[in-house]
Amino acid sequence: MLLKGFSSQQVMNKKEPQTVSEMTYEPGVWDLSELVPQGIEKAKQEIEAKTKAFEAWKPKLKPDIPAETVVKISDELCALRTLSSKLSHLVELEFSAETADPKISADSAHVGMFLTDIGNRLIFFSHWFKKLPENEAKRIIAGAGKHARVFELIWKNRQYSLDEEQEKIVSIKDSNGIDALQKVYSVMTSAYKYPLRGKLMTRDELTNCYKSGDASLRKEAYAVLLDTFKKDKDVLGEIYRAVAMDWFQENVNLRKFNGTMQARNVRNDLPDNVVDALLKATEKNWQVFHRYFEVKRRKLGLDKMRRHDVYAAIGGDEKMSYPDAVKTVLRTFSAFSPDFAAKAQRVLDEKHVHAILKPNKTTGAFCATVSPEVTPYVLMNYAGTLDNASTLAHELGHAVHSLLASKHTIMTQHAGIPLAETASIFAETLMVEELIKDPKREEALLFGRLDDAYASIIRQVSFVLFERKAHEMLRQGKSTQELENAYLELLKQNVGPNVEVDDSFRYEWYAIPHIYNTPFYCYGYAFGNLMAFAFYEKFRKEGAKAVPQILAFFEAGGSEAPIEIAKRVGVDITSEKFWQQGFDFIKSMVERAEKLA
Repeated sequence: MLLKGFSSQQVMNKKEPQTVSEMTYEPGVWDLSELVPQGIEKAKQEIEAKTKAFEAWKPKLKPDIPAETVVKISDELCALRTLSSKLSHLVELEFSAETADPKISADSAHVGMFLTDIGNRLIFFSHWFKKLPENEAKRIIAGAGKHARVFELIWKNRQYSLDEEQEKIVSIKDSNGIDALQKVYSVMTSAYKYPLRGKLMTRDELTNCYKSGDASLRKEAYAVLLDTFKKDKDVLGEIYRAVAMDWFQENVNLRKFNGTMQARNVRNDLPDNVVDALLKATEKNWQVFHRYFEVKRRKLGLDKMRRHDVYAAIGGDEKMSYPDAVKTVLRTFSAFSPDFAAKAQRVLDEKHVHAILKPNKTTGAFCATVSPEVTPYVLMNYAGTLDNASTLAHELGHAVHSLLASKHTIMTQHAGIPLAETASIFAETLMVEELIKDPKREEALLFGRLDDAYASIIRQVSFVLFERKAHEMLRQGKSTQELENAYLELLKQNVGPNVEVDDSFRYEWYAIPHIYNTPFYCYGYAFGNLMAFAFYEKFRKEGAKAVPQILAFFEAGGSEAPIEIAKRVGVDITSEKFWQQGFDFIKSMVERAEKLA
């Protein structure tokens, strides 16, 4: 808790400058005041005025327009996108911290409708470019400078575009249809309270119980979670059906993607063969974790490993206070790169972290990148565990990635999903690998890291494999009960034959927000983990020599194709052999765990 009268994450002596080690940070709420200081209505007026000015370009767009004029138009568009992003992030960040506040919810809906209309009025620019003769398009790309990447992608993916009026209809459909249903899911599930042993818990508090050394508490915690979602499964199932059918109808029937997965891959600027190589390598390595769970069973002294034992902490439920977590994160970041640490500290010092536990707050954690000139915002729910400390490192890694890439425009700053996860997991790995050197912590951290690898690689890929099957089943008219059966079978396969899975876990997929909000998103976590392991091994072997290369990778943001960015560090992401290297690293951790067991 903060001292009375303080509203920031940082409590410090303001009389003199302090080093990182002398500063004390406490969990608090974020300061959103810089986003829209003029207020929502004035911001809307500014956006409306800039939109009208931008629309004046429409009759001037000719095939032979000079490239420098296109650059000027693009600069105006970026300025407009920046204003819009600040407004949308204000209401969405407010909503994530107060999901039950009717005024905030109304503001979010109102702003969303306004920005949908604005977006529809800007569509003409990209549609003009898509229809140019190829020689004119290439001429503009060659002269577009910092905007070239945007035009490259528009041209590359033009086959999946609809005409201007159709795109407007789709945008309105999303705003008033599927986006609204996704918000219903968020509001419903954020409001859930989980009764456990005389206490009403938040989702994050309940999640911490999965790691408890008390097997009965672990079992009860999962039972409460699954029973809570089971009660609303009919409603949640219909929301998911709508999400899946909307994804198919828009992306396959209208946009003519080859399949539902390809729609995500194209958005991530990844060829299908890259994602296929990742998924195949992951399925081939499920047995690495089957072996690990047998090691863990022996370490826990269980006669039988059960699904609710998978995340049981080894070596006790170690705690870490928020001040200690911040110091540890900044220290380990600094050992890699002082600039990396300084950028993380900037997020904290500018009060851009919302870390307190409170009711009606979005569960989990995220980092929101607003625009190149705005320091990113981080939301998490800090409950005092070592795992929470790792989450802090992870989310600050996202923020540092965005800050390193802030030399780019708002359109090219943010890396696609897979690469966006790499910096965060690399940052998390830096912290954990430093702490694991302490013999007193080695056991807990090694087993914890393997638990995280299962959760972030095997489990996330399994979600995507489930989504592929579920989307197909729903198109065939299958029931959500049949989806439950499919989920349960897939879960049994990925944990292995020696882990007993209770039938109630058939309801677990209802509790996975990513499959509702961002279909086929989750392979990005596996991608990021395995890339991060490769980076960490490079840093471990080469030391300071590797730092500039790794930082250059992060600095690229979304300014190039992921395949090209990966080549900078000698990585061929089209090769299954590359992904196998990551699993070989995990296998070495399992072997270390076997020695400790």
